Amino acid sequence: MQDARDVAERIRFAISQSQVNLGDLVLQVTSSIGVAATTGQKSIAADELIALADERLYKAKATGRNKVVSEAEIAKPVVTTKPAQ
Repeated sequence: MQDARDVAERIRFAISQSQVNLGDLVLQVTSSIGVAATTGQKSIAADELIALADERLYKAKATGRNKVVSEAEIAKPVVTTKPAQ
């Protein structure tokens, strides 16, 4: 899983360093990536892996965007604070 997460992180970083030029506009691009992988030791259907990656993608978007979420992040509690008003 760590290898898949490392590849996803390199992709995310490369995208974040890119710019898209649209005429006079320059857009900064970011990405959120959900990672799911199998070692082959346990049988899992392709649609289950896709569903796990999709779940993690939405977790990445919900917790700040421009990040990679894998199995390790799912186990960690998410702590958010609201700014003082």
